[in-house]
Amino acid sequence: MSDNRHACGSHFIKHYQDISVSSTNRNISKDLPIFNNSKVSHANLLHTRWSSNYKKDIFSNRTGISYQASYSAYSLDHV
Repeated sequence: MSDNRHACGSHFIKHYQDISVSSTNRNISKDLPIFNNSKVSHANLLHTRWSSNYKKDIFSNRTGISYQASYSAYSLDHV
């Protein structure tokens, strides 16, 4: 099995417990901004990524392909 794969469902519970225990031991900073999970905050995030020409590099370990994803929009004349 590669480094990016995990055990089958019957063994995953042990893996999940190890992850959750180690994550609860970390000190989480209180000064991080809290993301408001609403339509407005998601729309603002999408607009910010679009206006800054944000590109995300995506790589599949299983298939070995990579590509870039970005946001694009038509002008108001084409809507």
